Amino acid sequence: MTEVNQQLSRNARQGRRWGVLLAGGDGTRLKKLTRFVSGDDRPKQFCSLFGNESLLGLARKRAERTIHPEQILVQLTASHRAFYVEEPGVRASQRIVQPTNRGTAPPILYSLLSIQQINDDAIVAVLPSDHYFSDERGFSVVLESAFETAAQYPWSVILLGASPQGPEVEYGWIETGRPFTVLAATALGSRGSSKSRRSTWPENCLGGALSGTHLSW
Repeated sequence: MTEVNQQLSRNARQGRRWGVLLAGGDGTRLKKLTRFVSGDDRPKQFCSLFGNESLLGLARKRAERTIHPEQILVQLTASHRAFYVEEPGVRASQRIVQPTNRGTAPPILYSLLSIQQINDDAIVAVLPSDHYFSDERGFSVVLESAFETAAQYPWSVILLGASPQGPEVEYGWIETGRPFTVLAATALGSRGSSKSRRSTWPENCLGGALSGTHLSW
């Protein structure tokens, strides 16, 4: 009976989990590379840069290890229709298509409102679709921990950061604070910046700041 109860509890927790994959960007910074790889102007999330699957396909499978496939929404842009209709595993009911690329805030808000209509107790992970992770198993562990932490602190926003290798002005940084759970990697974020100045990077790296990864709960 204990095993049955544990399974029911696990299913209940996972039933609250939703994911939003951000896949509406135009991929302008890597346009030369993606044009060389694919032979057309498709954004990088629709390119197969590692193996035969697109970055979006890899991101979807990555999310499905922790979130039920039917509870994953994919944010897209209408002008990319020729590319996203070719994506296997993404049904029409999962697509959140914006008429033009207006950034991430509008589709995130629309997705959250849509999910709230179905489950007002949902925990939502917002995930990029154009990232590469060399340690997939490690990422899954972190994703699981983030969901558990978000469940414990329902009024908080959880950000996932990475130790910087050097200045990266496009990603900004997260300044960490004191640990507040038993999870070794979880800490209060004291400050953050979505865009950074190169001159401020050395002091932030030395202070233990983390690079932004565009992952949040």
